[in-house]
Amino acid sequence: MGPEYFITDLLLMHEVESTTAFAKHRRFIMHMDSLNAVTRVADESLDFAFIDADHTYKAVKADIHAWWPKIQPDGILCGHDYGYKKDRRGIWGVSKAVNEFAERLKIEVRTGEGHVWWCNKSVETS
Repeated sequence: MGPEYFITDLLLMHEVESTTAFAKHRRFIMHMDSLNAVTRVADESLDFAFIDADHTYKAVKADIHAWWPKIQPDGILCGHDYGYKKDRRGIWGVSKAVNEFAERLKIEVRTGEGHVWWCNKSVETS
């Protein structure tokens, strides 16, 4: 199985289906917790995965470590809300988890508009 897209937020379902309609024959949308979904994906089977779930440090760290093995060499792991210091509860940890992960693997974290972050997986970091 080689899904192209995962989502756990039901409120975004219609938008996801609309914006990925061009890829409907090669995308697979799962309505479940990220750590449950990842168990259904083969290692190195994805070109791309986007993480935008629980923003606590512990959860982001777990998601990154779970999804990284699923990315093919030359693929991209990315996510949302990088650069925010905290959520309304005061506990976001996206940047900390991403930075620690990248530092450990000695890879670059790139950022873009809308607080999006991404890391490229090279053959050396596989």
